[in-house]
Amino acid sequence: MRTLGNLIWFVLYGWWLGTISAIIGLLFCLTVIGIPIGIASLQYAKLMYLPFGKEIVRESFIKGPQQNSFIKGTVYTILNIIWLPFGLFLILISIPVIILNAVSIIGIPYAIILARSCKFMLWPVGARVISIEEAQAHRTVNVFAKRGMLPAAGMTSNVNVQSTVIVSQAPTISPEEQERIEAERMRQKEEQQLAREAAIQNAKEKAGAFFDGTKKLINSAVQATAKKAGELADAAKNKPSDVEDTEKKVFCPKCGNEFVGNAKFCSGCGEKKVLREFLE
Repeated sequence: MRTLGNLIWFVLYGWWLGTISAIIGLLFCLTVIGIPIGIASLQYAKLMYLPFGKEIVRESFIKGPQQNSFIKGTVYTILNIIWLPFGLFLILISIPVIILNAVSIIGIPYAIILARSCKFMLWPVGARVISIEEAQAHRTVNVFAKRGMLPAAGMTSNVNVQSTVIVSQAPTISPEEQERIEAERMRQKEEQQLAREAAIQNAKEKAGAFFDGTKKLINSAVQATAKKAGELADAAKNKPSDVEDTEKKVFCPKCGNEFVGNAKFCSGCGEKKVLREFLE
């Protein structure tokens, strides 16, 4: 797949992008002062010719931190800052091509290659293009160097050879050391498991206590509300009525005199008693 991708890329883009970059790099090298930019352009041509299986790294990644020069790094930074406007211009030109390849679906891998190359365009001086296997070998050596298991300067100076040679130079670990490392790893795993179980149990206990407290609080509130409602009901039941019974009186509709007792006729006008009751 890598070979097929590089072949298609070379036919569509690689032959002219790589050639243009190589020519620009040679022209910069002729100026002497522009040699760092020329070298960067030649590295970019290397990427453009056959990009699949390649990785962009910094020179410091290859040589290791012990061989990095402060003066050289400062010069690279100044040159990159000078180059920055041109890099931004190249990226703006590349964006439409990246979008067209991405939209075409089939051109997504090539859009990814162009997008990755934008990092090189923006900050080219000090960048290097190496194979993925060689980059992985450098990472392995750098890991050992950080752990103090080998001198970074002595090991990384020879990493431009095959990755198998580099890995083979890494120090071997004795069986006893392997057993100790495995035992330590198992112990840490058991401690993590116990800590996880303890945290889960603690969370369950806190959740149970919270729910129990909430339940008790709700029951207390319900009981207090019921008690208060009972007290209000008893108070309302035993409270004397403010409404006094009024005496019912019957009056004659004709003359207005009051009917006395159970009289059926008005004592004033003799009108028959009518069942109209008024409350005073």
